[in-house]
Amino acid sequence: MFKKILSILIFLQILIIAALGTLNYYLYTSYKAENVTYIDQRIDITDNTISNVQAEELSLDSLVKKNSKPGNINQAHFINGDQSDINPVVENIQYTFKLTKSEDSLQVEVVSDLKEDIIPLFFTDPNSGTLPDQQVTNVIYDAIIDNELKEIDIDVSITNKVNNIEDVLRELAKLTVDKNIKINVGLPPKWSDVMDYDYLAPVSNFYKSAASISVINNLSNKVRIHAYGYTTINSNSVGPITKNDWAENIIQYYIYKGINPSKITLVINNITYKWPNREITDNYVDNYVLSTQQVEVLNASQLEAILSSTNITVLNNYQLDDNIAQIGTGIETNYIVYPKHLSQNYLIELAKSYNLNSYILKSF
Repeated sequence: MFKKILSILIFLQILIIAALGTLNYYLYTSYKAENVTYIDQRIDITDNTISNVQAEELSLDSLVKKNSKPGNINQAHFINGDQSDINPVVENIQYTFKLTKSEDSLQVEVVSDLKEDIIPLFFTDPNSGTLPDQQVTNVIYDAIIDNELKEIDIDVSITNKVNNIEDVLRELAKLTVDKNIKINVGLPPKWSDVMDYDYLAPVSNFYKSAASISVINNLSNKVRIHAYGYTTINSNSVGPITKNDWAENIIQYYIYKGINPSKITLVINNITYKWPNREITDNYVDNYVLSTQQVEVLNASQLEAILSSTNITVLNNYQLDDNIAQIGTGIETNYIVYPKHLSQNYLIELAKSYNLNSYILKSF
C-alpha cells in the first residue's frame, strides 16, 4: 500500500515537473518573440542634419499657431514730448521719467508733463551702464506714490540695463500690492533658448539674466515686445534693422514661453539708421556690436530731406526687408537703412494673425 502511494506521488511530481517545463518554454518563446517585435518596431527619430536653433524654430512653428481668421488690432502710440501727437483714439505712452546713473546714485528727470489718459514711460539712455535693480525699483515706486500714478510703462531701455527685470517687477508688485497699479514692461527681441547672445552683451543684460518669461507675464499688465534689433545702434556694420521671419520667431518664442498674446504690443521700427563708410552685411553675427553707438538715428523729417537729395542711390542688389541707400561716394560715403512700408504692413498683419493686442510704429 505504501509503495503504491509513493509511486502515485512520484508520478504526480513528474507530471508537475513536465508541466512547469512546458510553461517555462512557452513563456520563454513568448518573451523572446515579444522582444523581437519590440526591437523591430523601434524608429530612430534623431536628425543630426539641422542645428539646435533650427530644430527649435521648427518646434515653435508647430506649437504656436496663427489665427486662420485674424481680426482687428489696436494701435498704441509713443509720444516724444510733442503734445500734438496725442490721439484720443489710440493708447498713448509718453516718455516722462528719465533715469540717469551718477556714481552710486540714480537720478530721475521729469522730461514731460503728466496728463490724464497718457501712460508715463520710465526710460534711460540706451548706452547707459548697468542700473542697480533695487535703486530702479525705489525710484519708480517713489514716482508712483508722489504722482499718484495708476498705470506706468517700463521701457525696454531699462529692461536692458537692469540685472534682472523680473526682480524689479516682483518687488514693485510687492510694494504696490494694495494700490492696484498697472505695470507694463518692454522686452527686447529674443527668439531662442539655445542661441548664443554674447554679441549683444554690450547693449543688454537681459539675455544673460535668469528672468522667467512666464513670471514676467504674471507680473505685468501689458508687455511691449520689440520686433527690431537685428541690427542695433551699436552695430559696426551696415545691415537690416528688422527681418520679417526673424520678427515672427520672436512672437512665437515669447508666446510659447508664457506671454499671453492679448497682453502683447508689437513695437515695429519706423526710424532710420545712418552709418559712416562701413561694410554691409545681412548676417547679425557679422554686425560686431560695440559698446559705443555707431549709428546716427534719424526721424521721419530727416529721412525725407535725405530722400529728396540728388546725392543718394537706393541699393536694390540687397534682398533685405528694409531699404538701404548710399549717400555720396568715396571717403564721404554714408549708408542709411530705413523701413519699407511693405514690411511694416506685413508686421502689422503678422501681429493680427497671432491675436496680439496692439502695435506701435517706433518713430524716434
